[in-house]
Amino acid sequence: MRLVYGLALIFLCPVLASGQANSKTSSAAHEDEQELRTLVMRWQGAARKGDADTIAGFLADEFSIVGGEDNKSDYLYGVKQEPDVYEYNDIKHLQVELYGDAAVVTALHSFKLKVKGKRPAPNRYKYVMTVWVKRGGRWQSVKSSISPVERLPTIELPRRT
Repeated sequence: MRLVYGLALIFLCPVLASGQANSKTSSAAHEDEQELRTLVMRWQGAARKGDADTIAGFLADEFSIVGGEDNKSDYLYGVKQEPDVYEYNDIKHLQVELYGDAAVVTALHSFKLKVKGKRPAPNRYKYVMTVWVKRGGRWQSVKSSISPVERLPTIELPRRT
């Protein structure tokens, strides 16, 4: 009987240990996802105020925007030059996909630009996809792609939790 218990213990220990490792991995992934969500919201808030210094803290030196000639310094210069251009700017359907020390974050941005002395600007939408890399224990954005949306789909986009 001791042999049976001994063998069971030998076979169960690795299984139990892997379960603990997975829960730690799951916990770390959850923390990373929450951190990325917070960074995106901080980025949005800083962009609204023209606070390029805050944004610079989580952009990698090689940051650029797909399809444009904006690099990190050009992007930050634009943020400083055009503070407070939004009447509102909301993020909807924020999704975070983790791939180890890399992540892809996608979101639908709903915004309205301030227009002085002209008829009111219409509501606008854009899809934003940003690639993040974790370096030295902190997340940095390395690439963004911004796609305007002419009209929203008639169905509700799924939300990931």
